[in-house]
Amino acid sequence: MGRQPQDKEGKVPEILAEDTTYRFYSAVSKRIRDAIEQSGMSQREIVAAMEGMGLAVNQGSISKLQDYKARDGNKRAPTLSFIHIVYLCKVLNLNLEDIAGISGDPMEERGIIPSDAAYDEKSRALVFDPDKLEFSGYLSDEPFYCYFYPTISSEHSLLCGRLRFTKNKARQRCDAFLEIEARQRRDADGEAVKKLYRGTLIVSIPQRSCYCILSNLEYGEICMLNFHHRYFLTQHSLQCRLACAITTSAGENRRPTVHRMLITKNALSDADLKILKPQMRLNTRKIILPKEEVDRLIQAGELPEQVAALFREGGPVAPMPYYAFDESRIQGMEIETMDRIRAISRLRDASAAPTYCKSSAKADELIFKYLNQMSKAN
Repeated sequence: MGRQPQDKEGKVPEILAEDTTYRFYSAVSKRIRDAIEQSGMSQREIVAAMEGMGLAVNQGSISKLQDYKARDGNKRAPTLSFIHIVYLCKVLNLNLEDIAGISGDPMEERGIIPSDAAYDEKSRALVFDPDKLEFSGYLSDEPFYCYFYPTISSEHSLLCGRLRFTKNKARQRCDAFLEIEARQRRDADGEAVKKLYRGTLIVSIPQRSCYCILSNLEYGEICMLNFHHRYFLTQHSLQCRLACAITTSAGENRRPTVHRMLITKNALSDADLKILKPQMRLNTRKIILPKEEVDRLIQAGELPEQVAALFREGGPVAPMPYYAFDESRIQGMEIETMDRIRAISRLRDASAAPTYCKSSAKADELIFKYLNQMSKAN
């Protein structure tokens, strides 16, 4: 193979460096080289596998795919064999889009995930490359467990999913895979169908946040998980995190939905979930609940004596009356439409409902302390 044409400084001549065809095949060759390296297969093993599929090929052809070069004095970019790329993808169990796509990700192609080229090379605001230290705490052979409330109001038992982050050297991205059960759909054996989401994990250094953007092309669904990023995760793996999820509700209505998701390294028992489940509610620092519920908890002995003393007669927390009613009672009244709207709006404005949902530091800390104590106990 001839040497790549270079100028006196050892750089690719401008006529090729600016050539779209040259840059495309250079990117494809790099993805192939990284994918083969990640697979651990030798060129001889790849040749044997391709020949087993009926395609005659030699090791020289594989070398050309991995090491894209132009001949001396050539002012036109050479091409790569398309059929060899297709069969190589079959051998490595890759999608052709992963190797030959312009962006390597359909979400990037549609502008949903910004590409590195959209940012100044000197910027360190968003980190995509999984080889960077920022990703070391998230990459693991074992998946993380995810717990969250169903988005159907009639269901109250938690759903469980599995979230995995892996290196994609061919695309220089951190791939994300989420698997959850779709309770509304059943297979021929009556088992819940699993919904698979694929996407990318991006770390924002100035925002101290991780953005996990996921899609399911079969359902036409895109969702995003946002959770806090801590610098110490460059030395330690992620143990747990309370994330905010933006998605679309299940059921017939299909409405935009915001909810919390608990991400943990280890699976949680029913006893653990009973303690941590309330942290997945959308709440504020103030805990507002009926007096009879407080009385029930005290009588059942579910509160430590020091906590129960807060609510006893003469304690520092005095009971206050409040109204609990369904909005539909006003919606069903035979009054002017604008009067119904104004009444509901005034009542909601005076209510104790939160104005936003934040995955607070205190909630994160509470969950971590509980799981840390449980791990020590075991």
